[in-house]
Amino acid sequence: MSDSSYDAIRAGLTAPGAPFELREQQVAGAPRLIFCNAPQTLGEVYRGAALHEERVLIAHEGAYLTYRDALRKAAALGARIERELAARGQPTRGARVAIAMHNRPEWMIAFIAITAIGASAVLINSRGTGAEINAALDECGARLVIADEARARLVGARPLIATGEGAELPAGAIAFDAALAGWETATLQPVPVEPEDEAVVMFTSGTTGGAKGALLSHRSVLTGLMNIQYAMAVVGMRLAALYGQEAMAAAAAQQPSALLCVPLFHSSGCYAIFLSNFLRGGKIVILPKWNAARAVDLIERERVQAFSGSPTMLWDLLRTDRSGRDLSALVSVGIGGQALQPQLMREIIAAFPRAILGAGYGMTEVNGSVCMIAGQDLLDNPTSSGRVIPSAEIRIVDDNGADVAPGALGEVWIRGAMVMQGYCNRPEASAEVFRDGWLRTGDMARLDDSGFLHVVDRKKDIVISGGENISCTEVESALIEHAAVLETAVFGIDDERLGERLVAAVVLAPDQDADADALKQHVAERLAIYKVPREVWFCAPLRRNALGKVNRAELRREFLERSARSD
Repeated sequence: MSDSSYDAIRAGLTAPGAPFELREQQVAGAPRLIFCNAPQTLGEVYRGAALHEERVLIAHEGAYLTYRDALRKAAALGARIERELAARGQPTRGARVAIAMHNRPEWMIAFIAITAIGASAVLINSRGTGAEINAALDECGARLVIADEARARLVGARPLIATGEGAELPAGAIAFDAALAGWETATLQPVPVEPEDEAVVMFTSGTTGGAKGALLSHRSVLTGLMNIQYAMAVVGMRLAALYGQEAMAAAAAQQPSALLCVPLFHSSGCYAIFLSNFLRGGKIVILPKWNAARAVDLIERERVQAFSGSPTMLWDLLRTDRSGRDLSALVSVGIGGQALQPQLMREIIAAFPRAILGAGYGMTEVNGSVCMIAGQDLLDNPTSSGRVIPSAEIRIVDDNGADVAPGALGEVWIRGAMVMQGYCNRPEASAEVFRDGWLRTGDMARLDDSGFLHVVDRKKDIVISGGENISCTEVESALIEHAAVLETAVFGIDDERLGERLVAAVVLAPDQDADADALKQHVAERLAIYKVPREVWFCAPLRRNALGKVNRAELRREFLERSARSD
């Protein structure tokens, strides 16, 4: 898309009276651009669902749940949550209620229920260990936990509503189905809240290790959702120009549908799939556990239009037998979490020629993506994360916070109504990432003459493997607890399937011994399984720079050289 055609589309979509009209408004005491014709709270989104209450909201394991029944169940659950909080002397508005579940309909019902009664939904990493889950619950001060059977056994003596029944439930827990009693006649009536009220706490990894809870207001969540809708509208207008208005009108008449195979506790699962489709009256098809063959079955049977996943999932999908399968409904393929490798891009286009390929750049702290790119733009700019969404402001700065020259490399700073309020109970971490109203991302990038952002590196010690953010510091902290480990450094190396593969360089203590399997098991007992290093490299000493800091770049280079020689 040429610069002039994009500028024309952007102007048309954001003009006065247009769906994405922008105006400046005070947000938390500072001027920010907001979408003025859009919902400002999640309650407004739920009220709007009355327009398509007979449609299917969720398809899961052969069962279907309509919008009407999902909202009724959320109403009943919300009433029970209110009673449980009141019994403990806790006002509902502003209370934090945690969701600790794998992807399932109950997760989405719980999210709607919590946010509709004015409480804040705390999204717990369901893949974490018991220690990680409880640390997150302690940090956010959750007053109540809604969990599935596996997580319910990990959360200890906390007020709990859990799936399962009878002997399967922990002592004192309320059965989820019992909490829905009378749902058939319940009516969801979202309580009025302010756009700046807290809506969600979503956890993110950082340089200091461990998970930090990003505090996200209704306005910031809705701005993130509207950013997604804006990007989809840009693609839609481009397709209309290519294929004609009649073809696009026919496509628009179909109910949107998306395959959910990324975690709902991630912004990609919660926003880009769940809430974004809810906002449009779409159908969400749940794949509880990743399996490429099963994904193909669901795409065909449910006529799935949109699929988004990690590079790992896309490679698996490409290598699965699809002969004789009708996957023609699939018109959107998104890459989440990592840069799109050229070979992967080429194979996706060849395998799904009718689908538009899309990517973007964002983070939990900004409620998803603030840059998006798709279709021919991505093919023409394969290293780019796209143009900046008009509600967001981006600066590229040097180490002193001064803007760099156009096209020069610097750190990405973001400002806008989509930015978080701060980190939960982490005032120092919050102060560290904000500078004069700008969020310092720690990501290094350049902005080209056409306005495309190219992210080239990270200041943060984060490895993204299989679409999951892994804090190197957190894994190092787990390894160093092993009696045989004297010191360690963790880093990532390129991996065709995973995007990056986690490697731990380990120096053993004198007179101590341990093998790679023992150290991996040690980490697995403390952290989520995806945080376990794929490889353990025993070396001595660790490479350090002139200031005595571990030089991960040098370690990575030496590891790759040794691997090449061994091959």
